[in-house]
Amino acid sequence: ESNLRRFIVCGGFPRAWQQLDFVSRQRILWEQHVGKVIFEDLVQIANIRKPRDLEFLFTYIIENNGKEVKLGEMKRNLNIHWETLDRYLSYLIRTFLIFRVERTKTKRLLLKRRSGNVKFYLTDVALRNAFYNKTEDVFFEPEEMSFIAENLICTTIQRWLRGPKREEQVSFYRDRSGEVDFVF
Repeated sequence: ESNLRRFIVCGGFPRAWQQLDFVSRQRILWEQHVGKVIFEDLVQIANIRKPRDLEFLFTYIIENNGKEVKLGEMKRNLNIHWETLDRYLSYLIRTFLIFRVERTKTKRLLLKRRSGNVKFYLTDVALRNAFYNKTEDVFFEPEEMSFIAENLICTTIQRWLRGPKREEQVSFYRDRSGEVDFVF
């Protein structure tokens, strides 16, 4: 088993790598790295009264991982207020569960104008695999692998930008002729 294949399935979480069986790995990924952040850490630190709403938001992001999402639709689908949506997204970003990539309306990088559309990516693709109970079978699903590849690229860019180029923002561009996944 190559390390890349193992990383895609198990992620970058050492406790998941220590588990010998698939069910234990998935449980560790979901319970220890998502459940603990949402239902323990954020409930205590951010005083969240409805952690299930935050969990629903996170699962919505997983289901739409790497897809363009309209924030207004997201708000309506989840039936939450703008302030709550904004606050919860901020929590998920600050706890390193997700990355947010905004859509730019122009190709000219110096004159970026933002739209109300965004893409969300998980900070670790193994969380998506744990949610969908994916194992090595993921490598035989071309559509799933395209999500994983795009997510891995986003993760790499985001980590690179936290280094010497941290003032840069990542966005994406789309028009009728096509899409550029990452502009920075």
